[in-house]
Amino acid sequence: KDMLQNRFPDKVVTVLPNVVPIPTKAAKKKTNQVLTILFVGTMGYFPNFDAIQFFTRQIAPVLRKKSPMPWNLRIVGMPPQKNWLRKLKHFPEINFSGFVKDLYPEYEAADIVVAPIRGGGGTRIKILEAFAHGVPVVSTSKGAEGLNVENGIHLLIEDNPDLFAHACIRLMNDPLLRDEMSRRAFDLAASQYH
Repeated sequence: KDMLQNRFPDKVVTVLPNVVPIPTKAAKKKTNQVLTILFVGTMGYFPNFDAIQFFTRQIAPVLRKKSPMPWNLRIVGMPPQKNWLRKLKHFPEINFSGFVKDLYPEYEAADIVVAPIRGGGGTRIKILEAFAHGVPVVSTSKGAEGLNVENGIHLLIEDNPDLFAHACIRLMNDPLLRDEMSRRAFDLAASQYH
C-alpha cells in the first residue's frame, strides 16, 4: 500500500482483505479408508499447472513408497491441456474432476488439501477455503505467502518434495494433529478472513 501511495500521492489507495464464506454446517471429519487429498485450481493458470506437475513428478513417488495407507489426489478446476491429462494415466491415484459448480462437497470429502505452489502472486484463497471447511493443509512457502499463518500451527509448510510428502504422511498418521491444526486454522479463517 505504501509503495503505491508514494507512487500515486493524489490517489486513494485502500487494501481490502481476502475473505471466504464460513460454512454454517461443519461435520466432524473422519479419515476416509483411502485418504483423499484435494487440490483446487484452474489448470490454465501456470502456477497451478506447475504445482500439479511438481506433485506428480516429485511428491507422488514418495507417497507411493512411504504412505501407510492408500491415497488419491482429486484435482478440481478447469481442465489443462489434453496431452497432459494422458500423462495422468501413469498415476492411478490421481483423478481429475474438472470444473465443479459447488466446492463444498469437495472440501467435505477431503482429508487433506495440498497447495504445492512454486510461483505466481497473490494469496491462495484455496488455503483459506480449506481452513473454513476444517480441512488440514500442506503447502509450500510460496503457496502460503501473504496469509497470516504459522507453520505447524495452522498448516504444514514444506518446500522440499520429500518433506512435503512426509508432511502429508504425518497428517495421515496423526488424527490429533489433524484435528488441532484444522480447529486453529478454522478459528483463524473465522476471525481474520470472514
